[in-house]
Amino acid sequence: DLNLAARYCDRILLLQAGRPHAFGSPDEVLRAEPLRAVFGLDVLIQRHPERGYPLIVAR
Repeated sequence: DLNLAARYCDRILLLQAGRPHAFGSPDEVLRAEPLRAVFGLDVLIQRHPERGYPLIVAR
């Protein structure tokens, strides 16, 4: 679950076909472009209103 990863992880490794695609903080990795490239998702990224971590919403 990408939203749980955004909330609880300090670092995220995004794999594509078993190979690293992106590595870094949730803010660095959980962006529209990498998620589209790896998962084929069209997403909207918002900030959590109280805690500030990224929230991923599928379109």
